Amino acid sequence: MTPPLPHFKTFPAIAWCIALAGLNCAVPAAAESPMHTDDAGTLAQGTMKLEAVAFRDDKTRGVDLVVGAGVLPGLEMEAVLGRAKDRQYEPATTYRGLGFGLKWVPLQSDTGWSAGGRLDWGHTRVRTDATPGR
Repeated sequence: MTPPLPHFKTFPAIAWCIALAGLNCAVPAAAESPMHTDDAGTLAQGTMKLEAVAFRDDKTRGVDLVVGAGVLPGLEMEAVLGRAKDRQYEPATTYRGLGFGLKWVPLQSDTGWSAGGRLDWGHTRVRTDATPGR
């Protein structure tokens, strides 16, 4: 009778590593605010969406507004407006943001993998009412 091979002892450890890696991949994808999970698909042609979020982080409070539209099959366009005020220091600092985005997903699936790309452009204007020291 031959003794068992030593590599069979490491099989449970390898199985646990594979199982944990699989569970890690099952977590939904994180997304930018106001969504909680990223959607890989695009809006249908002729449909629109409106998303808004009010946020608070320490002494900064603000709002974001996202308007999106499906312009062609597999192509979605978005416009984003944002405003925030940081009251941590006196005088307060105001942030105003503007952004545009295009999402193109030529390979869409309701239950499986989807493939596409995204292009975003944004501009943030910072306004402080403090006079610089001379």
